[in-house]
Amino acid sequence: MPTQAIPIRESDHDWYVAQLKPNGLARALTNLHRQQVSTFVPRHRETIRRANRLVTREAPLFPGYLFVRAESDGVWRKINNTHGVARLVMRRPDTPQPVPQGIIRALMDATDSDGTVRHAAEFAEGDMVRIKSGPMVDFVGRVASLPDQQRVFVLLEIMGHSVRTEVPRQAIRRMSG
Repeated sequence: MPTQAIPIRESDHDWYVAQLKPNGLARALTNLHRQQVSTFVPRHRETIRRANRLVTREAPLFPGYLFVRAESDGVWRKINNTHGVARLVMRRPDTPQPVPQGIIRALMDATDSDGTVRHAAEFAEGDMVRIKSGPMVDFVGRVASLPDQQRVFVLLEIMGHSVRTEVPRQAIRRMSG
């Protein structure tokens, strides 16, 4: 997959959301890069099951969409006609909807230099969490203890018994509610 263009963070230019054609991310990034259009595709690490194996990969945080920056008013028409891009999210039929600067800034601040989301969520004992990578992917448990900054002990219910397991912090996600 082509390297994404890393946007300039200090910008007054508007950012827009482009909806992609099916499997169009690589094509859209290639063509937008050729047109010298800045793009931003926040990514996260996920573990999936493939052929009875667990595979960890980077995937877009918003599948089927990417952020593009228009440096002038007429550029969005060029973006809208780019191979791989289905359409820009529009406010009216003739005007694209800009993304609020605070949202873009917050997303950029939450990602590292290659666009991968850094999860710095703090956990507390008793929080319900879902394991998002590793051999116990998709298991739900309760935080038992937090011995250090890298590890979390989680209690999982397996076959009617509570099992305590050690999990890296970046491998769990707090469940809402």
